[in-house]
Amino acid sequence: MSLAMDGIIAIPRNENLNTSIDQRRFRNYIIKATASTPFVALEMANRSLLIKGNSSPENPVEFYEKVDKLLAYYMAEGRNSLTVNFSLDYFNTGSARSLYVLMTQLKEHGENGMEVSVNWYYKINDEDMLLSGKNFSSYTQLDLKLIPTSPMKY
Repeated sequence: MSLAMDGIIAIPRNENLNTSIDQRRFRNYIIKATASTPFVALEMANRSLLIKGNSSPENPVEFYEKVDKLLAYYMAEGRNSLTVNFSLDYFNTGSARSLYVLMTQLKEHGENGMEVSVNWYYKINDEDMLLSGKNFSSYTQLDLKLIPTSPMKY
């Protein structure tokens, strides 16, 4: 499966050109953040997926299809565990539905034998994001670990 499309950038795990082509296989995948879409990183070696920033794309289904492709690629690699880290500052209602679908898929992967852990990071003073994490956990029956973070000081 190729992910070198749809704005997904493959980052080689080792830039050393003296290694074999097989060892230089692309292992990290990035979807760059924009003003309306979050930063997404799939780190194969760390078995982690990060979704961070603001999520208010005009077409959230189209954006999160890219994340679905990353997850499908990860599964096709035969991985048996994944840690997903959500660190969103804001998401709109369209994104909420797409996040719900993504979390439901993660729950299904967990029920099918994959070890899935999900962390929901929120700023310690952001009651709305804390409540959103609780709601996603309740609606999807996915065990989200709610983790407060310190607000950035500028």
